[in-house]
Amino acid sequence: MRKIILLLILAACQNDSDPCTYFQGRAMTMPYRITVGKKLSAIEKKKVWQIIEKTFQEVDDHFNNWNPNSEISRLNQLEANKPASLSPSLQELLAFCGKIVEISGGRFDPTIGKLEKIWRESLREKRAPSAEELQLATDAVGWKHVALKNGQFQKDNPDISIDLCAISKGRCIDWIVERLQKEGFNDLFVEWAGEIRASGEYPEKRDWTVQVDPGLTMDGKPMAPIALRNAAIATSGDYSQGGWTLPADAAPDHQIHRYFHIIDPLTAQPLEKTNYSIAAAVVIAPTCWLADALATAAMLFPGREEAEKWAEEVVELYPEVSFWILSYTVPK
Repeated sequence: MRKIILLLILAACQNDSDPCTYFQGRAMTMPYRITVGKKLSAIEKKKVWQIIEKTFQEVDDHFNNWNPNSEISRLNQLEANKPASLSPSLQELLAFCGKIVEISGGRFDPTIGKLEKIWRESLREKRAPSAEELQLATDAVGWKHVALKNGQFQKDNPDISIDLCAISKGRCIDWIVERLQKEGFNDLFVEWAGEIRASGEYPEKRDWTVQVDPGLTMDGKPMAPIALRNAAIATSGDYSQGGWTLPADAAPDHQIHRYFHIIDPLTAQPLEKTNYSIAAAVVIAPTCWLADALATAAMLFPGREEAEKWAEEVVELYPEVSFWILSYTVPK
């Protein structure tokens, strides 16, 4: 097991009148900020820090695709039709992924790892993937190629590569909240890389408040602050994690293409920013891993109307879920 390095900063310049205690830093290159809704003693601060450290370490050990020694990385190197035992943590996460794959009609599909790698490498070289590269990658996409049974994992294609980036941050946040709650810390606001879960209330006996990126608008108007209590919020969009430009002379259709980081498993293409594409999806759900996965899935519809129709179906399954689908062009 590798020991991840966490940067922890207890807000040293915190105002004495501030009723909260803050923990912030970076884990796996991404910033986090954890707010406990009361003043903590030195012993309590140590306990909170231990929970934070243990949880990030567990996520790195089991879910981190960028850790070559993680459990998911080992599964990605597995031979075809060779079973491997799963840790309870990864077994739970993969089973949940399977549910979201089904709910989303295959739009959310963690088996895009190889396809994502080919596109990323090609676009960095300012070229489109070859037909042969795309065929090899698409042959390795699809949850149908994965089997989960009796605590074991198996895949029928050695090139199957699972990418958990669209759900692992949410699971980590849920763990931090749930583990802190077990220790008696009930008023919490946990944020990591833009995903958030709130528990209880702010010390002034009000809900926690989330301000969605002011650059995101709903029908041309900035989104109002969102009150959050015992719920999570996740946002997916074309504004985050940068993107790539494919020059016209490198594109098969001789047009400039501006792609962003989300890969569509149904078309084998990265999403492209257009006048009619979805700009962002904001989801509130009881848990952060559910909000995280649903926000990603919503981005993968061709337009806002299709995404909103699907969102209505999801709300029938999960009545506590709310969606905001943002697009550049308002549907008529």
